[in-house]
Amino acid sequence: RCPYHYEGKSVDSTPSWSIDVETGIHHCHSCGWSGGLGNLVYRVSGEHFDQSTFKAERATARVKKINPWAGRPITIQREVTAAEVKMYGRPPQWALKKRNLTTDCIETYDIRWADPYLNGKERVPYPDCWITPIVSPKLSIMGMQVKQESGDRFFRNVPGAVPKSSTLCGIQRLVADRPALVVESPLDAAYASTLNIDAIPVATMGAYVSGEQMDLLIARCAQVILALDEDKAGRQGTRALLGLQASGRFARDRRDYSRRVPIRIACYPDDVKDIGEMAPSSILEMLASTISPT
Repeated sequence: RCPYHYEGKSVDSTPSWSIDVETGIHHCHSCGWSGGLGNLVYRVSGEHFDQSTFKAERATARVKKINPWAGRPITIQREVTAAEVKMYGRPPQWALKKRNLTTDCIETYDIRWADPYLNGKERVPYPDCWITPIVSPKLSIMGMQVKQESGDRFFRNVPGAVPKSSTLCGIQRLVADRPALVVESPLDAAYASTLNIDAIPVATMGAYVSGEQMDLLIARCAQVILALDEDKAGRQGTRALLGLQASGRFARDRRDYSRRVPIRIACYPDDVKDIGEMAPSSILEMLASTISPT
């Protein structure tokens, strides 16, 4: 909720305020009030804000933010630990059914769930959200990806600067003599793992596939099947891996990864964005008819 709605003359009855938790820039989409962290602190507490102190301490401090659903202050820990991830439990059956997921596939990718109340009464920072640990190639916890299942469909990487492009969700499952099925969402990777396919699903946790991620794939699998989302970002991500610009022309700094590893491209049916929107039979049919980039 906007804490200074219409200059404090009104109550934001329908939450319409948002804030960038990394920069402190905020905006109310209803009354138009916006600014930086300094004027937010001043308007809420009446105290002047020391921006330099904030910049020096924010990497390790526990900073109070605003719960985007209930308008309550919450605490976001800047460093994510294995103990913090384990605090979250397994998803409820209704959430699994909605995504066509199973308990086994969720455990395989260690995807967890933030129930609105922890132990029946203590509120957690991310209610009704999927929690996916971001694990390094050496299998240490670097952070987590948070995605709300309903409502505002809230999405966040914690911490915001976590180097997710240096790893892959499901990297520990890759086998040298089998292909990798590369998707964007960890939930899509988990869903694909329930199917009887030879490829091992992994997720980039974003539309951009980095050079580091491709190097990991090249070192750990026999073939790469690209199934990035069928949207503008996903299409550009696929082209970039083949050394192409958005226009289809070769890029100046061409890096065609198909020269280093066999690449196949999955072609989605019309009006389908990702694997999560497809029936199992349709996914199998799509994977049986992948195309070569040449």
